[in-house]
Amino acid sequence: MLTIYFNIDEKGYVDGYSTTECYTEYNMNVNENHEVLSNPYIFKLIDGELIKDEEKQKAIIEESEKQRNQPTLEELNALAILELAEKLERGEG
Repeated sequence: MLTIYFNIDEKGYVDGYSTTECYTEYNMNVNENHEVLSNPYIFKLIDGELIKDEEKQKAIIEESEKQRNQPTLEELNALAILELAEKLERGEG
């Protein structure tokens, strides 16, 4: 067992944790392989228990994938340069 120290946000979700004693609202003993140690933000404190919110986890994954699929600033700049070069080549610039 491992003691974790944590706070919760205004919606009741774990807002990070520490394994060293510090000033937090809550502390709890969890198994050393508990998912809260690798993914704390999907757990909500309900009646003194950490409950995994599958919907929140799904939303976080979807947002992460959406961010990963967005072109980088470097890629956007390269596309803009290509478009400008094509316009100049056609005599539009």
